[in-house]
Amino acid sequence: VPRRSPSSRSVVLFAAVDDDRDEGLRRGTEWMSSLYGIPAKAFRRHLVVGSGDSVAHTVAAYRDAGAEHVVLYITHDQPLPQVDRLMEALARLTA
Repeated sequence: VPRRSPSSRSVVLFAAVDDDRDEGLRRGTEWMSSLYGIPAKAFRRHLVVGSGDSVAHTVAAYRDAGAEHVVLYITHDQPLPQVDRLMEALARLTA
């Protein structure tokens, strides 16, 4: 396993990719609550929620601010479609 240098900048983002922001926020915070055993409302301000394009712009903003590693947790019981939408949006940003 490659080791990162102590000076590298890493960011962990919890993301809910959903065109319906309210539904994404509800699903994402409930998912995190079930995972960590903490009330859902505790995660409201820490969750990046939005369409694939919106979340991609947030990831790009962290990259532009100097993040060298971005770890995304997709907060959904079926994360693969969410990941696909996000990857498509990221590809559009770098095209």
